[in-house]
Amino acid sequence: MVRAVMMRFRLLLLLLTGLLLCPLPVAAQTPPKPATTHAASPPEHLILLRSRLERRATISKELAEVRKALAKTPPPTPEEKARLEGQEKELTEEFDAIESEVGRELTGVDELAPSASVEVDLRKQFEEVVRPALDFLNDLMEQPREIEKLRRGVEEKNRQIVVLRRALDGLEKTKAEAEADKSGADNKALLAEIKSYRDRFQRELTIRENERTVLDRRRSELLAERQSFGQYAGKLWSGFVLNRLLNLLLALLAFGGVLFTLRWVRRWLTRRGLFKSLGTSPFVARFADVIFHVFAVLAALGAAFVVLWISGDWLLLTLTMLIVAGLVLLSRHTLPRLYEQLRIIMNLGGVREGERVIWRGLPWLVKRLHFYSELQNPSLTGGSIRLPIRDMTGLLSRPFGQKERWFPTEEGDWIELNDGTFGKVVLQTPEFVQVVPLGGSFKTYNTVDFLNRTPRNLSHNFRVQSRFGVDYRNTAAVLGDAMQVLAASLQQGYRRLVAAEDILKVNVELLEAASSSLDLLVLADFSGKAAPQFQALHRLTQRLCLETAAEQGWTVAFRQVVVHRAENAAEASAAAAASEDRK
Repeated sequence: MVRAVMMRFRLLLLLLTGLLLCPLPVAAQTPPKPATTHAASPPEHLILLRSRLERRATISKELAEVRKALAKTPPPTPEEKARLEGQEKELTEEFDAIESEVGRELTGVDELAPSASVEVDLRKQFEEVVRPALDFLNDLMEQPREIEKLRRGVEEKNRQIVVLRRALDGLEKTKAEAEADKSGADNKALLAEIKSYRDRFQRELTIRENERTVLDRRRSELLAERQSFGQYAGKLWSGFVLNRLLNLLLALLAFGGVLFTLRWVRRWLTRRGLFKSLGTSPFVARFADVIFHVFAVLAALGAAFVVLWISGDWLLLTLTMLIVAGLVLLSRHTLPRLYEQLRIIMNLGGVREGERVIWRGLPWLVKRLHFYSELQNPSLTGGSIRLPIRDMTGLLSRPFGQKERWFPTEEGDWIELNDGTFGKVVLQTPEFVQVVPLGGSFKTYNTVDFLNRTPRNLSHNFRVQSRFGVDYRNTAAVLGDAMQVLAASLQQGYRRLVAAEDILKVNVELLEAASSSLDLLVLADFSGKAAPQFQALHRLTQRLCLETAAEQGWTVAFRQVVVHRAENAAEASAAAAASEDRK
């Protein structure tokens, strides 16, 4: 940011200098100057060319001298040779750059330069992308890093001072021993050497102590100026994270804005009936819709990239492009599934619009196929489901007839389940079915579980079937008009519970001649209006049969048990054995 401000300030200074140096306009009344010829100032690019040519000549001479120094005999030392080779490389690069600039200034084009094969250095490219973040973190951590560097420097100086003091102590001890030597040997040279070492180590000690003092003072100043963790976090937030979040928010707003605008345009065109007015086929309309959605996503991504490019946030731009590229690469493994989903959207797959499909055990009408498809069941409350296209790939639909029901019951129907439940359906949704038995309590079933209990719908006519037995003494009556009499009595008696028009048919038949009775079968058909009395009609049928038997003098049969005495049983066994012997 500071560099950008400085560049703008320099540009402003150049503009002001140019304005000050421009000649003021001369008034029309000013008399013409004498016709003295002055040399016109040459164009700027000519001045630039001359300076470039002069610099090129200078570099050429310096390069020749360096190469001459490298080629002379005897050859230079390795250090001098390395220095000369580095200088030769710098001069060669500068010479090539000036040569390229001269050619560009002379011709005005840059395509004449030979195109060299550029090798892509991924590491360098990655460093260029993350350099803004690294530079910011480097600046942010500069002070803690310098404090740590000074601390290590102070510790190193302390170690050196300890060693130097130990060395001085050793020299003092050696000097004392030399001075105390009474052997008469000449120790002048030894004492001079000790003095030389002592002076040198003393200077080193003073230097190290001064350096330690400077480092320690600088470290104390930095520690006094050291910022808290909250200040570092605030600087990191305001200087780096907040800018990235703002750029990311702008990119997301651009993405969402473009996508929302294009979809709003599509809905507006659809409401206007554009495709109908053009007379396009459903297949073409669906294909155009798919192409439009793909174009909308690409346009939204392009808008987000443009926002990041204008903001100069190369880090987010590169990361976003890498994420998009990764998603594209991953989509290769999902191409078969995407192809199947596209076929379903185009109404060419296993599921078609306007057909019947089974989803989660329930029948549904495929109302609309799209990225989010719509399924409907008109017999269920809330029977409208929106499914993503991926959930439609495993389904199969079929055409249906007008007589097919979407659910075996309707709300308000009376039903009987195979678990013995009898009641009225008060609510049926895609998830639950509520049944109210007689008495007012609620029983709730899972919808699929409700279907598995094979509900018997009584609201569309039903039959009451009952069995009644009379004694064999009434055989003549049974073979006569007893069954007609009983049927008429039942027909009349059922009116106690239901209306006459709800009694459709009453019939009595001989079921079987059982071991101890003649069993009659009562078959009574009723309309759906009488369904609430279903259980009561069963009980009333038995009552009416008993009342009719009493009126007609019929004997009601009962189960008889024959008991054989033991002696009679023995005699019968003996007789059976004798009979076998005779045979």
